[in-house]
Amino acid sequence: MISGRIWRRSATKPRSGLQKRRPKPRCCSVNPWAGLVNHMVDRLEASDNGKPKVFKKSTVANLCEFLTTFDFRNIANDTELKEQVEKTRALLSGVTAEEIRTTADLRSRLKTGMSEIATNWTPW
Repeated sequence: MISGRIWRRSATKPRSGLQKRRPKPRCCSVNPWAGLVNHMVDRLEASDNGKPKVFKKSTVANLCEFLTTFDFRNIANDTELKEQVEKTRALLSGVTAEEIRTTADLRSRLKTGMSEIATNWTPW
């Protein structure tokens, strides 16, 4: 017969192991956002020859789509990430890919702002 103490101890082991392996809900929101922000920063950088890199409409569209659906995706109620998303929303408010391609000042402002967001925020 198994003692009650041994039974309780063994019953908690599997649960604690599963809890350690379970991914944090935050990753459902963080990974796509960080990837989109880093991609935009990369596209805003000048190429090796000094010319602007190709900037496609989908770069802005994908990030804006994520920003639109963020509140639904934020299942962990991550306030730090929400703050960064709000900064990103403010930077991109009313901006189109065409304006980014044709307006050097806007491109520079976005590059600075998006770079700050990307470097000042750590996901964990």
